[in-house]
Amino acid sequence: MRTIDLAPVTATSIYVVEDEPNVAELYTIVLESADYHVNAFRDRREALRALAAARQKPNLLITDYEGLSMSADWFMRQCLVLHPALRILMISGFHREDMRFFRARPHRFIQKPFTLEQLEREVRASLAA
Repeated sequence: MRTIDLAPVTATSIYVVEDEPNVAELYTIVLESADYHVNAFRDRREALRALAAARQKPNLLITDYEGLSMSADWFMRQCLVLHPALRILMISGFHREDMRFFRARPHRFIQKPFTLEQLEREVRASLAA
């Protein structure tokens, strides 16, 4: 006799924080076409509020190093307080060595410019780690 698991299947959830609407839309299209559930935010404060209120926490956060509303380090620390198991993929035009992190570090890093295939590969690697 075969048993069937009736537990709900939840899609892998990704938060994208990107202040450029066209870039956020491109990331969303690419990631949703790979069967990820994406929530995009233009502001880090908005993303923090959503993370705090979310019953189903995201598996991955993708954010740019540059941000207008708060530093990347402070933002990552706050996200990890709210969701300690959250994986973080940092995107930047800076070299990794040029970025300053004081208390929090991203799990993975991708430097601009990159291809959409590279983005998908880094997302998969971030989630597998």
